[in-house]
Amino acid sequence: MPKTIVISLCLIFLTGCFQREEPVLPQEGEIVTWKQNDHLVVKAKLGERRKHIVDTHCRRCEAEFYQPEHEHYLGQFPIDYVPETFPPISKKEADSLPIPLAINQLEFNLVLNGSIMQAIDESIYVEDGLDGEDQVKVMVFNEIIKNRTSKIYEYSQKSNYSDFEFSDAKKWKNKYGLDCWLFLKTNSIHCYGKSSYDKSTGVLLKQMNANWIFAESFEPIYGGIRVIWRVDKRNLHHWREIDSAIWRLLETWNVSPISVSRQ
Repeated sequence: MPKTIVISLCLIFLTGCFQREEPVLPQEGEIVTWKQNDHLVVKAKLGERRKHIVDTHCRRCEAEFYQPEHEHYLGQFPIDYVPETFPPISKKEADSLPIPLAINQLEFNLVLNGSIMQAIDESIYVEDGLDGEDQVKVMVFNEIIKNRTSKIYEYSQKSNYSDFEFSDAKKWKNKYGLDCWLFLKTNSIHCYGKSSYDKSTGVLLKQMNANWIFAESFEPIYGGIRVIWRVDKRNLHHWREIDSAIWRLLETWNVSPISVSRQ
């Protein structure tokens, strides 16, 4: 075979290898079935899509880690959103579903006070990651956490509230039904509250900076699920409403064939 033909064939082969087909992305209104674990399989009609923010500071990160076809983002919904319900799926179907990639866990946003805003895809961990004062960003992880909440709650009960140097600590405790204490290492307030949806669960809220609150659940729910969310400090008084909405939505979306959702 002539050398020029061999070179041409190699170039064609390499070009094919490096060409990436455009992914087919789920659109608003489509119905998806996504598995977090055996106990939590969500089936939902997708809500409003979010806008992608290009990472101009790290082009390699953008090229390698932005994979919208693998995202498990359900949409942005009002706090009182009532989703469509679906019957449980079969065990065979549930077993055939893949679990999400580590960086593509289940996500959705809630909106308070009837506000309207454009959702973007910056991480919940980004300092300015909220898209508006009335937004709540929620992420759901597969993670079994044992014996953490009770220790935190015991620690908070032993705290001397009269020693607080942070004026907000007492205000939160008295106004929002939270047990709060000052975390000396970071000079930040941590508060613990019982879940308004399930009294066997709890929520730990942390003041991360002057503007927003980071919250997380600790008990192993749905076979070992941890939920984290972020809210603007000005909406802290909605913490019970947010907590209740998250678990109500997860229970409504859940179509796992395993009937016992909490352990």
